[in-house]
Amino acid sequence: RVVRTTLHELGTQQDDMKLSLKVYHFQELSRTSLRDSVLQRDARYARLKEGLREEVGSLSPAQLVAAMVSCGRLRMRDRQFWWDLARGVERHTVKTKSGAAGLQHSQICLVLHSLGKADIKIKERFYVRMLRFMVARAELWTEFDMAWLLYAMRKRRLKPIDEDKPSHRLWAKVLRNVAAYF
Repeated sequence: RVVRTTLHELGTQQDDMKLSLKVYHFQELSRTSLRDSVLQRDARYARLKEGLREEVGSLSPAQLVAAMVSCGRLRMRDRQFWWDLARGVERHTVKTKSGAAGLQHSQICLVLHSLGKADIKIKERFYVRMLRFMVARAELWTEFDMAWLLYAMRKRRLKPIDEDKPSHRLWAKVLRNVAAYF
């Protein structure tokens, strides 16, 4: 019933629907048992996804996190959609004009967890930038943050094997910071 109601609302709304409402409908659809592959058959859902993709640059930090969590729940396989959202997360954390991040550590960890859950391979530089940002303030991590980080690293196979590579030293630093809390 939720899917039918949400899709009906999407069909009756104008094309100038507010972005926050699009994210809300996307979240509502992700809370059902249906996956992206099944929902993709409906033209209203496809329009919703395309509208989100076109306006990903206008999403607020909280809307980006909500969209990425919803993508993870829907088991979305569209790598380009994920990469667009990941660039938005980067823009709000690492590439801000003021230098202050728009996302909290827990939100970044939740984004990384969603990427791991969906089993999508985003470019390694995204993980390097996010984890470098996270390691700078490791004292702010909660138990959930550490669990989400470890899950994302395990799913993406980010193992510190070669100490000559800077990214591998970063993976080791993350693992060292997690081990320091236990």
